[in-house]
Amino acid sequence: MAVFSSGFTMRAVEAICAADPELSRVVLDGVGSLIDKSLLQQAEDAVREPRYRMLQTIREYALVQLESAGELDLR
Repeated sequence: MAVFSSGFTMRAVEAICAADPELSRVVLDGVGSLIDKSLLQQAEDAVREPRYRMLQTIREYALVQLESAGELDLR
């Protein structure tokens, strides 16, 4: 989820995780767990689909981890 610079919807996370069937099964539980741990925040918007955002320090750490693992492609 760190690849989303300005927040994301569940639909966007599911699209990213769809390439890996194992990930797509646990994405909802994972997002819920991160919210419970205050690592993600849900923006309240009654009109649209809920949006989530990662705390900036957590996002920066996650990006470093992705880069270290060779999984960050910023093209």
